[in-house]
Amino acid sequence: MAVHQTLPNGIELTIERVGNEQTPVVMFDNFPVLPERPTSLDGFAPDKHSYYPGLRKVLPKPYVVKALQCIYMALYDIYQVPKHKQLKVLDNYFSLITTQPQELALLQRLPHFDSTHEHYFAVLHYLDENPHGGTGLFRHNQTGFESINEANIEQYLAICQQEITEYGEPAQLFPSQSTQQFELYYQIPYKPNRVAIYPGKLLHSTIVNVATDVSGNLAGGRLTSNIFIEYK
Repeated sequence: MAVHQTLPNGIELTIERVGNEQTPVVMFDNFPVLPERPTSLDGFAPDKHSYYPGLRKVLPKPYVVKALQCIYMALYDIYQVPKHKQLKVLDNYFSLITTQPQELALLQRLPHFDSTHEHYFAVLHYLDENPHGGTGLFRHNQTGFESINEANIEQYLAICQQEITEYGEPAQLFPSQSTQQFELYYQIPYKPNRVAIYPGKLLHSTIVNVATDVSGNLAGGRLTSNIFIEYK
Protein backbone atom coordinates (compact mmCIF):
# COMPACT_ATOMS: atom_id res chain seq x y z
CA MET A 1 0.00 0.00 0.00
CA ALA A 2 1.31 3.42 -0.95
CA VAL A 3 1.46 6.33 1.49
CA HIS A 4 0.84 9.78 -0.02
CA GLN A 5 1.60 13.11 1.64
CA THR A 6 1.73 16.75 0.52
CA LEU A 7 4.69 18.52 2.11
CA PRO A 8 4.68 22.21 3.13
CA ASN A 9 6.84 23.13 0.11
CA GLY A 10 4.27 21.64 -2.28
CA ILE A 11 6.16 18.42 -2.98
CA GLU A 12 3.94 15.36 -3.35
CA LEU A 13 5.61 12.52 -1.44
CA THR A 14 4.75 8.88 -2.18
CA ILE A 15 6.25 5.94 -0.30
CA GLU A 16 5.48 2.46 -1.58
CA ARG A 17 6.74 -0.80 -0.13
CA VAL A 18 7.42 -3.19 -2.98
CA GLY A 19 8.31 -6.80 -3.65
CA ASN A 20 8.59 -9.70 -1.27
CA GLU A 21 11.19 -7.76 0.73
CA GLN A 22 8.78 -4.83 1.12
CA THR A 23 11.52 -2.32 0.33
CA PRO A 24 10.44 1.34 0.43
CA VAL A 25 10.53 3.17 -2.90
CA VAL A 26 10.23 6.94 -2.54
CA MET A 27 8.86 9.39 -5.12
CA PHE A 28 8.87 13.18 -4.83
CA ASP A 29 6.65 14.90 -7.44
CA ASN A 30 6.49 18.63 -8.22
CA PHE A 31 10.12 18.86 -7.16
CA PRO A 32 11.08 22.50 -6.49
CA VAL A 33 14.71 22.23 -7.63
CA LEU A 34 15.71 21.80 -11.28
CA PRO A 35 19.19 21.93 -12.81
CA GLU A 36 19.94 24.28 -15.65
CA ARG A 37 19.31 22.07 -18.65
CA PRO A 38 22.35 21.54 -20.90
CA THR A 39 21.92 22.81 -24.46
CA SER A 40 24.75 20.87 -26.07
CA LEU A 41 26.65 17.63 -25.58
CA ASP A 42 29.80 19.50 -24.58
CA GLY A 43 31.23 17.75 -21.54
CA PHE A 44 29.18 14.57 -22.04
CA ALA A 45 31.16 11.33 -22.37
CA PRO A 46 30.80 7.58 -21.76
CA ASP A 47 31.02 6.65 -18.08
CA LYS A 48 34.22 4.64 -17.67
CA HIS A 49 33.28 3.59 -14.13
CA SER A 50 29.92 1.96 -14.85
CA TYR A 51 27.99 0.19 -17.57
CA TYR A 52 25.58 3.06 -18.14
CA PRO A 53 24.39 2.73 -21.78
CA GLY A 54 24.98 6.28 -22.87
CA LEU A 55 26.63 9.59 -22.06
CA ARG A 56 27.10 11.41 -18.77
CA LYS A 57 28.19 14.81 -17.51
CA VAL A 58 28.78 16.03 -13.97
CA LEU A 59 25.82 17.93 -12.51
CA PRO A 60 26.02 21.56 -11.34
CA LYS A 61 27.04 21.51 -7.66
CA PRO A 62 24.40 24.09 -6.51
CA TYR A 63 21.63 21.87 -7.90
CA VAL A 64 23.01 18.78 -6.14
CA VAL A 65 23.22 20.59 -2.82
CA LYS A 66 19.73 22.11 -3.04
CA ALA A 67 18.11 18.88 -4.25
CA LEU A 68 19.59 16.83 -1.42
CA GLN A 69 18.62 19.45 1.15
CA CYS A 70 15.00 18.81 0.16
CA ILE A 71 15.11 15.07 0.73
CA TYR A 72 17.99 13.78 2.84
CA MET A 73 16.40 14.17 6.28
CA ALA A 74 13.30 12.22 5.25
CA LEU A 75 15.41 9.21 4.29
CA TYR A 76 16.63 8.72 7.87
CA ASP A 77 13.12 7.75 8.97
CA ILE A 78 11.93 6.03 5.79
CA TYR A 79 14.93 3.70 5.63
CA GLN A 80 15.71 3.63 9.37
CA VAL A 81 19.20 5.02 8.85
CA PRO A 82 21.05 5.41 12.18
CA LYS A 83 21.06 9.09 13.15
CA HIS A 84 24.82 9.19 13.68
CA LYS A 85 25.48 8.42 10.02
CA GLN A 86 26.15 11.38 7.74
CA LEU A 87 25.23 11.89 4.11
CA LYS A 88 28.03 11.52 1.57
CA VAL A 89 27.65 12.27 -2.15
CA LEU A 90 29.50 9.63 -4.15
CA ASP A 91 28.68 10.47 -7.79
CA ASN A 92 26.38 12.79 -9.70
CA TYR A 93 25.61 13.07 -13.41
CA PHE A 94 23.32 14.16 -16.15
CA SER A 95 22.57 10.91 -18.01
CA LEU A 96 21.39 10.41 -21.59
CA ILE A 97 20.75 6.94 -23.06
CA THR A 98 22.41 6.70 -26.49
CA THR A 99 23.39 3.02 -26.89
CA GLN A 100 21.44 0.97 -29.42
CA PRO A 101 20.36 -2.55 -28.38
CA GLN A 102 22.74 -4.27 -30.80
CA GLU A 103 25.64 -2.43 -29.14
CA LEU A 104 24.86 -3.52 -25.57
CA ALA A 105 27.50 -5.43 -23.62
CA LEU A 106 26.52 -8.51 -21.62
CA LEU A 107 26.14 -6.70 -18.29
CA GLN A 108 23.99 -4.01 -19.95
CA ARG A 109 21.50 -6.73 -20.90
CA LEU A 110 20.93 -7.85 -17.31
CA PRO A 111 19.32 -6.12 -14.32
CA HIS A 112 22.05 -4.68 -12.13
CA PHE A 113 22.68 -3.37 -8.62
CA ASP A 114 24.71 -0.28 -7.71
CA SER A 115 26.11 -1.34 -4.34
CA THR A 116 25.78 -4.00 -1.67
CA HIS A 117 25.89 -1.39 1.11
CA GLU A 118 22.80 -1.05 3.28
CA HIS A 119 22.52 2.73 3.25
CA TYR A 120 23.52 3.46 -0.35
CA PHE A 121 20.78 5.10 -2.44
CA ALA A 122 20.15 6.17 -6.01
CA VAL A 123 18.44 9.55 -6.41
CA LEU A 124 16.96 9.70 -9.91
CA HIS A 125 15.39 12.90 -11.29
CA TYR A 126 13.31 12.58 -14.47
CA LEU A 127 13.99 15.82 -16.36
CA ASP A 128 12.52 15.56 -19.86
CA GLU A 129 8.93 16.61 -20.53
CA ASN A 130 8.27 13.87 -23.12
CA PRO A 131 7.03 10.34 -22.40
CA HIS A 132 9.81 7.87 -21.55
CA GLY A 133 10.37 4.51 -19.94
CA GLY A 134 10.56 4.37 -16.17
CA THR A 135 12.68 2.24 -13.86
CA GLY A 136 12.04 -1.45 -13.27
CA LEU A 137 12.80 -3.57 -10.20
CA PHE A 138 13.58 -7.23 -10.75
CA ARG A 139 13.59 -10.47 -8.78
CA HIS A 140 16.08 -13.23 -9.61
CA ASN A 141 13.84 -16.24 -10.08
CA GLN A 142 16.16 -19.06 -9.00
CA THR A 143 17.23 -17.45 -5.73
CA GLY A 144 14.30 -15.11 -5.08
CA PHE A 145 16.76 -12.29 -4.45
CA GLU A 146 15.45 -8.76 -4.98
CA SER A 147 18.46 -7.08 -3.39
CA ILE A 148 22.12 -8.04 -3.40
CA ASN A 149 24.14 -7.62 -0.20
CA GLU A 150 27.41 -8.80 1.28
CA ALA A 151 25.78 -12.00 2.51
CA ASN A 152 24.36 -13.20 -0.82
CA ILE A 153 26.51 -11.62 -3.54
CA GLU A 154 28.81 -14.61 -4.07
CA GLN A 155 25.88 -17.01 -4.38
CA TYR A 156 24.02 -14.66 -6.72
CA LEU A 157 26.98 -14.10 -9.07
CA ALA A 158 27.81 -17.81 -9.18
CA ILE A 159 24.26 -18.78 -10.10
CA CYS A 160 24.03 -16.03 -12.73
CA GLN A 161 27.19 -17.39 -14.33
CA GLN A 162 25.75 -20.92 -14.25
CA GLU A 163 22.60 -19.68 -15.95
CA ILE A 164 24.56 -17.99 -18.73
CA THR A 165 26.53 -21.19 -19.25
CA GLU A 166 23.35 -23.27 -19.34
CA TYR A 167 20.98 -21.00 -21.26
CA GLY A 168 23.37 -18.74 -23.15
CA GLU A 169 23.70 -14.98 -22.95
CA PRO A 170 20.52 -12.87 -22.77
CA ALA A 171 19.08 -11.50 -26.00
CA GLN A 172 20.57 -8.35 -27.50
CA LEU A 173 17.94 -6.21 -25.78
CA PHE A 174 17.62 -3.84 -22.85
CA PRO A 175 16.41 -5.69 -19.70
CA SER A 176 12.93 -4.18 -19.82
CA GLN A 177 10.66 -7.17 -19.14
CA SER A 178 10.45 -10.48 -17.32
CA THR A 179 12.62 -13.34 -18.61
CA GLN A 180 13.34 -16.94 -17.66
CA GLN A 181 15.91 -15.69 -15.14
CA PHE A 182 14.33 -12.46 -13.84
CA GLU A 183 10.84 -11.24 -12.94
CA LEU A 184 9.96 -7.58 -13.41
CA TYR A 185 7.85 -7.10 -10.28
CA TYR A 186 7.57 -3.30 -10.00
CA GLN A 187 8.01 -0.22 -12.15
CA ILE A 188 8.66 3.36 -11.05
CA PRO A 189 6.77 5.26 -13.77
CA TYR A 190 8.48 8.05 -15.66
CA LYS A 191 6.89 11.39 -14.82
CA PRO A 192 8.46 14.76 -15.63
CA ASN A 193 10.02 16.41 -12.56
CA ARG A 194 9.70 13.29 -10.44
CA VAL A 195 12.55 12.34 -8.10
CA ALA A 196 12.66 8.62 -7.37
CA ILE A 197 14.82 7.13 -4.62
CA TYR A 198 15.58 3.47 -4.03
CA PRO A 199 18.36 1.45 -2.37
CA GLY A 200 21.28 0.75 -4.68
CA LYS A 201 21.26 -2.91 -3.62
CA LEU A 202 18.00 -3.55 -5.51
CA LEU A 203 18.21 -5.33 -8.85
CA HIS A 204 16.96 -2.76 -11.35
CA SER A 205 17.11 -1.41 -14.88
CA THR A 206 15.76 1.42 -16.98
CA ILE A 207 12.65 0.24 -18.84
CA VAL A 208 13.89 1.40 -22.23
CA ASN A 209 11.52 2.18 -25.08
CA VAL A 210 14.02 2.27 -27.94
CA ALA A 211 11.80 4.54 -30.04
CA THR A 212 11.60 7.29 -27.41
CA ASP A 213 14.51 6.70 -25.04
CA VAL A 214 17.61 6.04 -27.16
CA SER A 215 18.69 9.39 -28.57
CA GLY A 216 21.72 11.61 -28.73
CA ASN A 217 19.43 14.63 -28.84
CA LEU A 218 19.12 16.54 -25.58
CA ALA A 219 15.81 17.98 -26.78
CA GLY A 220 13.47 15.05 -26.31
CA GLY A 221 15.98 12.44 -25.20
CA ARG A 222 15.63 10.58 -21.90
CA LEU A 223 17.63 13.09 -19.86
CA THR A 224 17.86 12.39 -16.15
CA SER A 225 19.99 13.46 -13.24
CA ASN A 226 21.48 10.67 -11.18
CA ILE A 227 22.91 11.28 -7.71
CA PHE A 228 24.38 8.39 -5.74
CA ILE A 229 24.58 8.89 -1.99
CA GLU A 230 25.50 6.88 1.07
CA TYR A 231 24.97 7.48 4.76
CA LYS A 232 28.26 6.65 6.50
